[in-house]
Amino acid sequence: MLFEQWIPTPARKIASKLSYCLTLLMNMMVVELTGQSPVLIGNRIHDKWMLTRNYSGCLNKLVADVWPSGASLISSQAKINPLLYKDNIAVFRKKYTGMEVQHFEA
Repeated sequence: MLFEQWIPTPARKIASKLSYCLTLLMNMMVVELTGQSPVLIGNRIHDKWMLTRNYSGCLNKLVADVWPSGASLISSQAKINPLLYKDNIAVFRKKYTGMEVQHFEA
């Protein structure tokens, strides 16, 4: 697997202690290999690593222990509305009613 080959040994040790660091490491790999900003897909409410203290602690530990010269980071900003699942907002209140994905049963 590409991720297992790419991840440095000290980073693997940190990720084994702090499991929420794996997502951050995956995003760092995407940045380094593609040169573009990473894409994070997930529900912020349920992802433990998205808590500010976890994210900051993991990033600080990785930069201090693994990449002391600085990690490959790309500054980007985007807002993507969740259109991949149906929400419970009334249709007449939606601005773009035709953008939802239709779910078909096989």
